Amino acid sequence: MALSIGTTIGWGSFVVTGNTYLLNAGPAGSVVGLLVGALVMLIIARNYHYMMNCYPNSGGVYCYAKNIL
Repeated sequence: MALSIGTTIGWGSFVVTGNTYLLNAGPAGSVVGLLVGALVMLIIARNYHYMMNCYPNSGGVYCYAKNIL
């Protein structure tokens, strides 16, 4: 758990990824991990785009959550 949290913050994401994950998963596993991460970020970005179009005023995410929930 600490390793996953530590790799998402700051320079640790680059150092731990290069020294630990690359050695264990190899280049193919690292590329697959990067592609999965990119796909997740694209899904999140698409959702934010949808929310911004539905509620273009300030506080779009809050307004979306307040009106939907």
